[in-house]
Amino acid sequence: MNMHLHMFVVPLRTIHLEHSDVKRTILILSLLGFAILFAATMNYVLIFVSSLSQRAKGIGIHKCNGASDKAIFSMFIYETALIIGVSLVLMIIFLFQFQEKIEELAEVSLSSLFTWHNLWAPLSVVTFLFVIGGILPGKVFSLIPVTQVFHPYIKKNRGWKRILLFIEFAGVAFIFGLMCVAYLQCHYIINRDMGYQPKGVASCKHDFAEPDNARNNLKSLPYVEGVASIRGSMTWFGNREVTDEGGKVLFTPRCAAFDKDFVPLLGLHIKTGRNFTGERQFLVNQPYVEKMGWKGSGVGEIVPNRGTVVGVLAPFCCGVLPADNEPLEIEYGTNLRNVHVRLKEPFTENLHRLNNEMKKIYPQEDIEFRSLEQDLERYYRPTIIFRDATFLAFITILFITLMGLIGYINDEVRRRSKEIAIRKINGAEARSILFLLSKDIFWVAILSVAIGTYGAYYMSLLWISQFEDTICVYAGWYVVTAICLLVFIFVFIIGRSWHIANENPVNSIKLYRANLQIPFLCNLTVPTFLSSLLYFH
Repeated sequence: MNMHLHMFVVPLRTIHLEHSDVKRTILILSLLGFAILFAATMNYVLIFVSSLSQRAKGIGIHKCNGASDKAIFSMFIYETALIIGVSLVLMIIFLFQFQEKIEELAEVSLSSLFTWHNLWAPLSVVTFLFVIGGILPGKVFSLIPVTQVFHPYIKKNRGWKRILLFIEFAGVAFIFGLMCVAYLQCHYIINRDMGYQPKGVASCKHDFAEPDNARNNLKSLPYVEGVASIRGSMTWFGNREVTDEGGKVLFTPRCAAFDKDFVPLLGLHIKTGRNFTGERQFLVNQPYVEKMGWKGSGVGEIVPNRGTVVGVLAPFCCGVLPADNEPLEIEYGTNLRNVHVRLKEPFTENLHRLNNEMKKIYPQEDIEFRSLEQDLERYYRPTIIFRDATFLAFITILFITLMGLIGYINDEVRRRSKEIAIRKINGAEARSILFLLSKDIFWVAILSVAIGTYGAYYMSLLWISQFEDTICVYAGWYVVTAICLLVFIFVFIIGRSWHIANENPVNSIKLYRANLQIPFLCNLTVPTFLSSLLYFH
């Protein structure tokens, strides 16, 4: 028989990027990054639009003194470049200040994030900010005729400001909904009932030359409560085909081997039957019994050509998999490679003592016991990182949105200060003034939050589909998050407008000519956004 063997080499990077879970994570994190980038840019444009009426006289004077459209355009370009430059400096300070945390979350060194190969990411962000936040607004402002500069522009720009707020509110709702699901999923995975007790257990994979002697050495230590061994790991099991008497493959369960002390050491529960005591004895789970088609409990049944089932294990989790997710077959073994010990409290101190003792007893061998809980946490690490990423993204975009909302409210108060004063002089109460200032924003918020929440619902289902063991995602959760967000926006608007609604009408009239400076510090939300976005990339 002629056989042809084809071999080819595929870069590990390509294999990694073609994995469906990796593609899904890249898509979601890219959307988070773009949401923050777009919100920060829109916030800058919102502040710019709000400043048109305040800066009109200054631009008009420049043009009356011979300034060309190009000169006006250059003025805004320099201003944007200065703000982005300050933001970059602050971003660098933040990166070095929180270097350890950033490297922990990114799982790479900070220097590798800014190599020539990866430098396109921050450069793309800066370019986007410069084009949208500088060139386009500068071009619009520079083309305004001198005869129009002194006309009031605030009313004409209300539509723009509402559109920008709409985008920001939708971004906040999207990230907030995604963050809540990420937190709940992470909390569920970390705190679920594993079906055994990993706390206080340490493990080490090592082939001891004299296994019995090594076991006795471990048992003799005063801070060791028990010793057992396993082939495989509690974070992963192997596979082995189960065949009938004729050699036909029935199914392929997950499999491992325990010694007789492993079940009591980890606190595994045997639902039916007993623990094994010798060769050719097996422990299985309920899905295994069902796959074999056994009518009874399964205890006493024969595994073809292998041995006898002596016990059926209660459900327990293997790594991130749910309990009883697949058929499981555990056979009896002795002196297995993966040694587990249960230590007395304090666990961390005794683990350190144990490793030091191993170095003394086996100075020529590399033996290190590790916490089983920490080994399990490594499997949860991607979920924890995603949870932290969405939290940072939410804090960033919320800060950006609140700065834009403050600017919008201040601009509305400034624009309608005379109207507010006249209404109050004619007997208007504070609540009617609050309603006047908040109704337009609130209607914008309702629609934008609804759209953002729906996007969060869809994206959460996409993200959570990568897990075998998940929480149940209910649409009602997102309704609650949307309501909470709307209440927060409404309370913030009321709190920001409260003093305006209750102050002396004379002060409202004065406010029309005062407080014309742009809240320049609002523009410095950009470095916060940049630090988060670069971390995502």
